Amino acid sequence: MVRRGRKQFENIGTTYFITTTIINFLKLFSKKDEYCNILIDNLRFYVNKYNITLLGYVLDAESYTFIGLYSGGKECFRFYS
Repeated sequence: MVRRGRKQFENIGTTYFITTTIINFLKLFSKKDEYCNILIDNLRFYVNKYNITLLGYVLDAESYTFIGLYSGGKECFRFYS
């Protein structure tokens, strides 16, 4: 997955809309639930570690979208590292 020039999230109290597609539009998330679970576990980790309020998310066959509110409290994170 490509970062598309995004470096990190820095604005406390700001709502972020994060969306991306899998390289070559590979339908990764339609193959096995295991891949979806890995992504959801990763999302839970960042939500808990960085005090993010998850407003919603969508997992399609070849993409995902998250909407969240960064409330601060810890150093900003790099989701696409």
